[in-house]
Amino acid sequence: MQKIKIINDKMNKKGISEVIATVITILISLVAISLVWVVVNSIINEPALAPKFDCLDIQINTPIKIEYACYNLETEEFEVTLGRSLDNYYFEDIEFIIGGEEWFCSDNCGNCVILKPNSKKTYFFSTTSAENWEFKEAILKINDCILNAKMVVKC
Repeated sequence: MQKIKIINDKMNKKGISEVIATVITILISLVAISLVWVVVNSIINEPALAPKFDCLDIQINTPIKIEYACYNLETEEFEVTLGRSLDNYYFEDIEFIIGGEEWFCSDNCGNCVILKPNSKKTYFFSTTSAENWEFKEAILKINDCILNAKMVVKC
């Protein structure tokens, strides 16, 4: 009787160790699959895969241009309307310069989003130096490259 109990205990321990080994194998597999997914997903969504461009390229093709730039006397804000062609460029940020003041817009910014291809968007800028607004020029820069400039008019 004693011998049967020892054999049963050994079989139970062997059965338990097989179950534990199976569970550990499954967990390791899930962790490995998760790591592979994170790496592949980050590579796919990384903007480094977007088409590369240089200053001359975007100046010649002009994917984004200032369509209208004005100063609103009621709101005391500059309003700049941009138009974007149907293009494949990826821009991390764009820069606006009006009368020496600079504003940056990027998709990381909460309230400023870069316009999508084949669209128009108006940006509003508050300023502390609105005097002589009629002599100011709105300049659009992307990657330290001046794309377009337009004189500010009254809205």
